Amino acid sequence: MPDYKAVFNQHDLFARRNGMAITECGPGWAKAEMTVQPHHLNGAGTLHGGAMYTLADFAFACACNTHGDLAVAIACTMNYHRAVQQGVVRVQIREVARTKRIGTYAAELTDENDTLVASFTGTAYARPGVPLPSLAPPQ
Repeated sequence: MPDYKAVFNQHDLFARRNGMAITECGPGWAKAEMTVQPHHLNGAGTLHGGAMYTLADFAFACACNTHGDLAVAIACTMNYHRAVQQGVVRVQIREVARTKRIGTYAAELTDENDTLVASFTGTAYARPGVPLPSLAPPQ
């Protein structure tokens, strides 16, 4: 099995640019985290909802692509429960159900005190036989 943690940490430039990293992953699940920086804050001085969404989406991308076929998001929902001003935000995502082409995933985002700050659900569409581009053999 490829080292999906390394693949996503190296090739997802948007997540990397925003200080996000996959910390662990396996078939159908992933964990990621980010340390809140001043450029992640919104006008109210709290972590921007888009930053939390990006962290969840990054973990979702890793989790749904650990089966060897390219998978892409087709629907996502994010619920915000608490504001975050500083510290580390972590996400854990797991596969809830999967068929040949459709997978459903659920995630919880927590602050550094393990307080739930947001929840995320995502649905992915897999393309059997199509590898993740960063794992495809050179042509």
